[in-house]
Amino acid sequence: MGLQQRRIKAYLGAIDAIARSPYVEQFLVGFTKRSGWGRRSEYRAVGYDHLVILADKLTQEEALDLEAALQTAAWSNRRSILFRKYRQNRRDKRRQYRSSGPLSTSPDDHVHSVYMAWWGP
Repeated sequence: MGLQQRRIKAYLGAIDAIARSPYVEQFLVGFTKRSGWGRRSEYRAVGYDHLVILADKLTQEEALDLEAALQTAAWSNRRSILFRKYRQNRRDKRRQYRSSGPLSTSPDDHVHSVYMAWWGP
């Protein structure tokens, strides 16, 4: 089951709306199989102010595909706000971080999520 382009476009619209805020300095898009609250706590410890779950209850493949599609779209235009505000040390490598980490759930379980995390100036 491939991702529908309109879903990707909708998620990009949400990312764009958040990224355009003057209160967003940098952001990133990621994948997790942990709870949103648990992932947010980890990011908060390293300086991120906010995290929002864009899509949840996905299979591992669906989540990793969505993460890759959103990252690719954000990096596709170097002049866009999405490229300029994407976390620099990730964006400049121009590759997805397609890793699900250690296997603690079945890839077919609908427990995987895609999120956007960001911090302010």
